[in-house]
Amino acid sequence: MVELRIAAQPALVFAARTVASQVAHQADFDLDTTSDLRMAVDEMCNTLIPLTSTRCILTCTFVLDAGRIHVAATVPPDPSDAMIDIQSWGWRVLQALLNEVSASSLETGEGVRHLQIRATKLAAPDAGC
Repeated sequence: MVELRIAAQPALVFAARTVASQVAHQADFDLDTTSDLRMAVDEMCNTLIPLTSTRCILTCTFVLDAGRIHVAATVPPDPSDAMIDIQSWGWRVLQALLNEVSASSLETGEGVRHLQIRATKLAAPDAGC
């Protein structure tokens, strides 16, 4: 598992894209699949950043699992009633780029609420030249 914590600022999303690329490279994903994952992570982060404060932390986790990468991006909402818009154009982009994507609102043990986007990207099938 790789975990990245950055300030929830658009200028820092490049770090999440870079980590996504490196994890995909380590998993031996092809270039197209790696590019899809990079774009999806960018969209996940940019979907969540407007729903939080720039003083807050955006956490991205990447888990490698037998030909797939699981990604989760999480922020505390600000304002506290903010919600992820699963009817937006950005959400449609995520659905096109990923094999699985979901949005949720989580309560931590301390009673703090977080918004989370979880996704899975499968490695491309081997063309078998």
